[in-house]
This record gives sequence, C-alpha cells and structure tokens, in this order.
Amino acid sequence: NIDWIATVKRVPQPDFWDEVATVAGAQVQGAVDSGIPGSISYGFVSGFCAGYALKQAGRVAAVVLGMGFVGMQALAYNGYIQVDHGKLKKDVEGLMDLNDD
Repeated sequence: NIDWIATVKRVPQPDFWDEVATVAGAQVQGAVDSGIPGSISYGFVSGFCAGYALKQAGRVAAVVLGMGFVGMQALAYNGYIQVDHGKLKKDVEGLMDLNDD
C-alpha cells in the first residue's frame, strides 16, 4: 500500500527526489549490468531498419505498378493498344481456378 497523501506532501522536499533518484538509478544499473538492454536495442534497431526498408520498397513497388497501370489505361484510351478482355478474363480465371470447376 502506498500512502499517496504522504507521498504528495513529500514531493517538494529535496530528500524525496534523492531517494527517487537512488532507487531508479539502482534499477537502471541492474538492468544495464544484466546485458538485456544491449540485445534489446540491437534487436530494436535491426527490426526498425528492416521494417523501414520494406516500407520504402513497398511504396516504390506501389508507385511503379500504379504508374504502369495508369500508362496502360492512357494508351488504351487513346487507341494505341487494344485489350482483349475475353482472353484476359479466361487467362486470369485459369490461373486462379485451382480445382478446375
């Protein structure tokens, strides 16, 4: 149990902050001595870098595919290319239909 009223009354006193710093410092030093923060920070940095790289690669891929689609649509709209929608539908259904039903 913590007596919150007594704790709040002690906040303005300098010895309160000395005690807090001593307890917190001991806990931090114990964690540093265990070596866990080093492995956590390495894992964190590695994971962050991998996630950031994949995010950027995904953005680039989305832009490239999107611009390709827009370009193809523009070419089709202006009559430079003709799309055989029946053949396209048949080919895509053949790829997606795994059980041939």
